[in-house]
Amino acid sequence: MSVPSRLRRIPLLAWILTPIALAALVAWPLGGWDTVTLVSRTLPEYASNQVLHTHRFDIRVDDAWLTEDRHPAGYDAPEPLDDADPPEIYLVVRAEITNTTSDAAGSSDLGGYLIPDIDGVDFDRYSAIDYVLASDRTSLPELNPGVVRDMYLVWTIPEGALAPGDDLRIDLFDGVPHKSTLFYGLRWDFEPAGYALRNVDAR
Repeated sequence: MSVPSRLRRIPLLAWILTPIALAALVAWPLGGWDTVTLVSRTLPEYASNQVLHTHRFDIRVDDAWLTEDRHPAGYDAPEPLDDADPPEIYLVVRAEITNTTSDAAGSSDLGGYLIPDIDGVDFDRYSAIDYVLASDRTSLPELNPGVVRDMYLVWTIPEGALAPGDDLRIDLFDGVPHKSTLFYGLRWDFEPAGYALRNVDAR
């Protein structure tokens, strides 16, 4: 009997089940059938007294609050176009940042390390953030090597997106350096490293 004739005698069900069985055998040793969440797959929660050590910065998230028309840097509130305009709502996260490298960095280099998680608000690592030094309200302070900076990270959020008394999740990331293939130097790939939960108030 020729090979094509033998193949035609194989039942259709066998053609269907054989690839599924092979896929199951491959997935099993790789953990594809695990029903238990492994500790290595869960992200740690960072309390206010815990420091996240990344490749570039040490980050300790302190507290968070909302303020209306009162930017921590002292900016004047924007003039409303009419009386129906909503107020400017700022989400402020206080964080202690230390540049652990031997190279100076700018505050904008922190973009992508802390990202608030608020339903209905589209934050990403490119969202506009204001960086303010807590001691003197200077904007965009330098992050010199080894110097601890107490900072306010400020986002403008829609009215009603977050209320005093709500719990805020702040996703934390590590910028992992890789040699760039497109230009000279390093590129920083952000990978999830943990999260912080803070109850926000109004100030």
